[in-house]
Amino acid sequence: MRAKFRQFSNTSGRWGNSSLYLAVFVGALVLALSEPAFAQLAEGNSRLELPASHLNEPFENPVFLAAHGAYGGGFQKQSGDLGYGASLIFRPGSPINIFDGLLNWTTGMVVQVDYLQVPDGGDITSLDLILRRYFNNRGDSKTEVNMFLGLGSGISEIDRPDENDIAAGDHWSLLVEAGQEWFFKPTHMFFLKGQYRWMINAGRTYRAWSVQVGAGLSWP
Repeated sequence: MRAKFRQFSNTSGRWGNSSLYLAVFVGALVLALSEPAFAQLAEGNSRLELPASHLNEPFENPVFLAAHGAYGGGFQKQSGDLGYGASLIFRPGSPINIFDGLLNWTTGMVVQVDYLQVPDGGDITSLDLILRRYFNNRGDSKTEVNMFLGLGSGISEIDRPDENDIAAGDHWSLLVEAGQEWFFKPTHMFFLKGQYRWMINAGRTYRAWSVQVGAGLSWP
């Protein structure tokens, strides 16, 4: 009976954490949907307009809704496994970007939900807020190409095959990323990036890495 109750509790907790990740991501999506109202409010009002960054991003720069596939691993395992996720990418110049000063540093924001399996049967689910620093356009008039570096923080839930494993549970998460974005049209983008994550709880630190390939569309 106790074993069944423990299993039910673990399952309920896992669903609760997943619901939290989903709620935060949906909240960010709703915020992105309000972007046209911000742009309209600023139009014609010099006090509300932001200058373009050295990427020549306009004030009305859209938010991108992206999905990615991943390959990576963790827990000192040499082999890797598959993962997937979604993100909202707020490019520099977006009116939804709440940190106006970031525009001068050509820095955008990313809200990311990331799921990664690990080879021994466990998995890692993370919700992150990332500050992404963009560099000069390396492309041409038809395709904009920007390299970037990012630093983020969030929460990661580690699920292990053994429910008594001390690594299982919620952890504070820190990550670094490096990659490149391609813009074939103003409303379509493709990206490739590498990511390294530290997960910390009660003085213990676990690590995970992944390579992500994804694509996005402007939203809305």
